[in-house]
Amino acid sequence: MAESYHLLLELLSSEPFVQECFQVIENMCLSREISFTVQGSQPSVDFKAFVNKYYFNFLKSAIRQAHGLGIDLEFMSYPQQTEAGRAMREAIVNDVRPFSRRRMLAALRERRQHETRLKAEC
Repeated sequence: MAESYHLLLELLSSEPFVQECFQVIENMCLSREISFTVQGSQPSVDFKAFVNKYYFNFLKSAIRQAHGLGIDLEFMSYPQQTEAGRAMREAIVNDVRPFSRRRMLAALRERRQHETRLKAEC
């Protein structure tokens, strides 16, 4: 099982066809600049450039990681002045909780230990 997992990771990171598919997904999802406001006002040109430069790279990485890990990307963003945008913001406030790096690393260690036990049993 662990071997299959590693083969899948290798496929995701090196197979040209898969890389081309990721490129298509990235181009569709990230086809224009990120549009946002800061406390209801337009951001400065420099801050908008900063967000677009660095957040785009994060989003590209997130798209690849989510597909590689099998995470369903159902979240859709809407302008905050629309009804859908207000509902989205409310859902974030109600449903999103702080991320615990400590808990994530503990879960990762536990998963690796489980995979090691499974591999030893085979």
